[in-house]
Amino acid sequence: MIKQLQYKLHKFYFLLLTLLYWKDNAILLNPIAIVSTVWLIYILSKQKKELSLVHGITILALTIYLLLAFLSDFYKITTFDKKAIKFVNYGSLLVVLNFVMSILLIYNNSILVQKKIKKEP
Repeated sequence: MIKQLQYKLHKFYFLLLTLLYWKDNAILLNPIAIVSTVWLIYILSKQKKELSLVHGITILALTIYLLLAFLSDFYKITTFDKKAIKFVNYGSLLVVLNFVMSILLIYNNSILVQKKIKKEP
């Protein structure tokens, strides 16, 4: 049960992140959020390893871009008030969690792990 939850945790994390983005955006019919949500639900329902691996690599590339955007905004901060500290805390948490979850997604769908799972009784 816990291994199965661990295997799907990153997918639910990205789905929750997409839904939070959709909620925070002012547009109800946001095409990016709709496509992302449908894509993630499809990946969760079909359990195709190739699609999950492509999704993990894509999220990793977007996380690197997010890290660069975060660092760019971080270096523009001149005074550390409450708003800046909140930005640094939430931004760094988001970047680290996205990086960890994308690596976990790639690792769980890699060929070596799939061979190990098939060998277990």
